[in-house]
Amino acid sequence: MGVMTKLKALKELGQGKWEYRRRVPARAQAAIGKSERKAVIEARTDKELMRKYAVVVAQIDAEIVAAKGFVAQVGLSSDLP
Repeated sequence: MGVMTKLKALKELGQGKWEYRRRVPARAQAAIGKSERKAVIEARTDKELMRKYAVVVAQIDAEIVAAKGFVAQVGLSSDLP
């Protein structure tokens, strides 16, 4: 499969599998419990990869935003910017 444009944080693992890796901001790490989020995407075509990539990115972004909101409500990161 030849992805024409390089997608951010995406690495080809081979055999139709791709790994998306994203660093979790310091503010959200306490709520998420990890410093990095990973997801494996299985796709046979570029079109399928683009569709699944968009879904994975949206899910991880939503998780990080929710974690930042939780941290702000609880006050776990009062010393962080």
